[in-house]
Amino acid sequence: YKESMTVTALYTPIDKDVGYYLACKSPRATISTMFSQTGLEVSAPSKIYIGYPFTISGEVTPDNEHINRDVRVLINDTVLHEKSVSGRFSFEVMPTDEIPTGLGVLTIEVSPLEHYSAASVKRNINVSLLPVYINAIMPSFVLSPGDIEVSGRVYSEFGPVNDARINISLDDASVNTAPSSDGSFQGTIKTCLLPGDAPPATNIFYINAPPGNSTYDFSPVSIREITVTADTPQSPGSVLEVQKQVITVNPLSIFIILSVIA
Repeated sequence: YKESMTVTALYTPIDKDVGYYLACKSPRATISTMFSQTGLEVSAPSKIYIGYPFTISGEVTPDNEHINRDVRVLINDTVLHEKSVSGRFSFEVMPTDEIPTGLGVLTIEVSPLEHYSAASVKRNINVSLLPVYINAIMPSFVLSPGDIEVSGRVYSEFGPVNDARINISLDDASVNTAPSSDGSFQGTIKTCLLPGDAPPATNIFYINAPPGNSTYDFSPVSIREITVTADTPQSPGSVLEVQKQVITVNPLSIFIILSVIA
């Protein structure tokens, strides 16, 4: 599909003409070609996230309701979407994890059809993993024995994230939980007076602490660290983490120390 072409005629003698006629070539002749120029207008975002659809809209001209044109969407060399359109169009495109993150090239192509030429638009586009955030609420002071209630919310700029795997840990104790539909989560870690596996001879209270989600520290006052992590499909290969210090007070330890001093 060019506005003009150059034509040259070449004569080469064959059969009985060989030996009598010389080969020759005509002067170049320029021929104007007639075709319909295709126009393409596109609206697309400059930043997208892997695994989250984005919208591409635009218009192919001339607008002929009786002719459908094939439109392809590519990022770098990866074809993401193909659709037959007529005139104005709008559709969602899903970026797959085959696309490398970073700066890429978004290409929208219209294939040639009969006397209609091809058209394309190229733009730079930033491909990223969706950032996910944790807003965790934890106490600053806890008495032992007692429960440490940790709650919060997992979210992104698109709203709540409800498919994360949440882990709340304190020392060697941890509890797993999952957010609800609005992204909120809640978990409890128990603090004990004495270790749950202490034998009756030393564990006069014989406190049977549930395994896994409980912890023990006989220090009168301790500064310890609660960690909340979230593993999300939106950020594959990376774990979000929030930490906060909590002061735990063990009344039994304080009572024993005061008794010894007295």
